[in-house]
Amino acid sequence: ALAEVYTQRGEQEKALQTLKSAASNNPKDFDAQLAYGRVALSNNSADEAVTALATALQIKPNDFSTHLTMAQAQAQAGALKQAEKHAQQAIRIQPKNIQPLLVKSNIQEQQGKTGDALESIRKAIAIDKTDATLHVRLAKLYLHNSLYDQSLAAVEQALILNPKLASAFVAQGDLYSQRRLYEPAIESYEKAAKIEPSVEHKNLVNAAYAEKKKSEEFRYNQPQLVLEDFKIHPVFSAAYKQYADSPVGSIVVRNAAATSYGNLSLSFNVKGYMDFPTSMPINIIAGGQSVELPLKAAFNNQVLEIDEDTGVQVEIKLNFVRNGQKDSISITRPMTIHGKNAITWSQPNMVGS
Repeated sequence: ALAEVYTQRGEQEKALQTLKSAASNNPKDFDAQLAYGRVALSNNSADEAVTALATALQIKPNDFSTHLTMAQAQAQAGALKQAEKHAQQAIRIQPKNIQPLLVKSNIQEQQGKTGDALESIRKAIAIDKTDATLHVRLAKLYLHNSLYDQSLAAVEQALILNPKLASAFVAQGDLYSQRRLYEPAIESYEKAAKIEPSVEHKNLVNAAYAEKKKSEEFRYNQPQLVLEDFKIHPVFSAAYKQYADSPVGSIVVRNAAATSYGNLSLSFNVKGYMDFPTSMPINIIAGGQSVELPLKAAFNNQVLEIDEDTGVQVEIKLNFVRNGQKDSISITRPMTIHGKNAITWSQPNMVGS
C-alpha cells in the first residue's frame, strides 16, 4: 500500500525501495516479487526486475503476467533471445491475448527478424481485426523496411477502422516524408495535430514544411536531378538468383530542370551481399520529365548464409555529367532479406524450393 502511495505521488525511487524491502523480507511472496519486478522495470532497473521476476516464476511458473513482464525486462536488459522465449510462454498461456504478440513483435524487430515481427502483428490482427492501432504498428514495420505500398495499405485500413486516430495520420505522414512527397506529408501531420494538439505533432508539421522548403530551394540549384519514390518488394534469400532478372524494387528519377540530361547511369548496391553494383544506362531525361526505373540485384553467395531475416542497407546512385565534370547523387535505405525458410505463395517458383 505504501508503495502505491509513492507511485501515485510520482516518487518512483521510494516506491522501488519499499517494494525491494518487501520482496527481500518475503522471498516466497509472489505478489511482492511481481510488484517489485514491475516497478523496477518502470524505473529502467532491468537487472533488478529480472531477478525479482525470476523469483516470482519459481513460485508460479505459469503466470501470464510474470512471463509478459519478464519478456519486457529481458528486452530492456538486452537479452533478446530470453525475452522472446518469455513472450512465447505468455502467448502459450493466453493465446487469444494480443499483448504478448505485440511485445514479441517488438523484440523480434530489435533482433532484425522483420518477417517474424510482421507475422506476430498479423497474428494479433487475426485475433482483433477491429484494433486500428495494430494496423498502425504493421504500417510502421513495413515503412522501416521501405515496403511503401504495404505500409500505405495498412495505414488506410487503420483509418477505415478509426478515422480520428492521430497515430495513423502520423504514420501516413512518415510514409510520405520518406518518399519525399512533402505536400501530402504536411496534410497528414496537420490532421494528426488537429485531432491531438501537442508539441510533438506541431514539430512534425514544422519539420515537413522545412523539408518542403529545402526541396523547393533545390530546384534552383544545379544539378536538378532527384531520386524519389523508392519502392522495394519482399526479397527472399532462397530465390536470390531470380533478382538478376526480376526487380527487387524501383526508383523514380526526376529532372527538375528545364533542360535535358543525357548519358546518365543508375546503379544499385546491397552492401555486403553484392560483389559489384548493378548498373543501368539512361540515354536522356528531358526537362521536367520523371522516369521510373527497375532495380535489379546480382547477389553473391553470401546471401545463402542468411538463415533469419536480416536487415541490410541499399544504395541507389545516379551518375551524370555536369559542366563537363562527372557528378552523382545517391540515397541509402534499409531493406530486409528474408531467411531461407521464408516463402511467398505469390511466387510459384519458390514453392518446393
